[in-house]
Amino acid sequence: MRRRWSRAVTFLFALAAGGPVAARDSAATPDEGQPMHDRLAVTVDAFPDYLIGLPALIGIEVRNVSPRSTFYGFQPFGLFIGPGSVQLVLTDARGERLELANQSPRDTGEGGLRGRALEPGDAYWALVDVEDAVRELTPGRCRIEAILHIGPVRVPSAPIDVVLHALDREKEEDAHVAVLRRVTQATTWLDMVRYTTEPPDVSRLSKRARDRLALYLFLRQAVHGDAPIAALDPDATAAFADGPLAPEAGALRLEILQAASRGDARALEESLRARWPGLAWRLDDIAAGSGTLQRLRDEYRRPVPTPDD
Repeated sequence: MRRRWSRAVTFLFALAAGGPVAARDSAATPDEGQPMHDRLAVTVDAFPDYLIGLPALIGIEVRNVSPRSTFYGFQPFGLFIGPGSVQLVLTDARGERLELANQSPRDTGEGGLRGRALEPGDAYWALVDVEDAVRELTPGRCRIEAILHIGPVRVPSAPIDVVLHALDREKEEDAHVAVLRRVTQATTWLDMVRYTTEPPDVSRLSKRARDRLALYLFLRQAVHGDAPIAALDPDATAAFADGPLAPEAGALRLEILQAASRGDARALEESLRARWPGLAWRLDDIAAGSGTLQRLRDEYRRPVPTPDD
């Protein structure tokens, strides 16, 4: 068994996800006699298969299903946040087990944990990319499990099975992906979103490779392209609006509609809140003018040169 730390970066999104909340302990007003896994639910959503070397995006939802218990010290997680309170365990066809460590909550110095509270009925959803770990596993069946850590509480998800495929060498699929990584200097595909200011040439990639990169290609263009958020095409999110990426596509579409003051933004927001309660933190950020696209542009977009520069 190997244990490793995720390379994901934690930055200001942690504040957007609820900010620091001091708490006295890991659970308050508990439901007496109710098992912990009946109070908290963790769900993993994934595609049936993944290509080793390309994004391996999975959706994770944490939900407090208890009628009375509030859990403190929850650490938000996600693509641009880090592992937070969720530990991921991947087991490949040979039985090789790879653990991606969770982020331990910090003590507030007042006998409590820094994080956010999960009150009864609260839910939190985010995408996580396990591509960095998948690259170390063997092609074939792979089991994925998420384990929620909040103080002394440990709640596992039901495991799900996916299939890992190697890139096609005969069609030079692996070589074209390697070239794209080298040209964009992408240690991880998130780096392409952060730092690749010029549009990468993906014309030589297979369609299935382009499909797996669709979210990151969209984010890169949205962050570094010339168009303001309000001028982006909301229909472009349809390129990755399936499977575990559907909530993400919906949130990004809403941010574009909201920036453009489109009349259909309100109906979409209501639909997203009803369908995916765990998106509430993202939708609240968008309503406040600080959605994912805006934050990424603020963090990584290079200033436009002025005539005096």
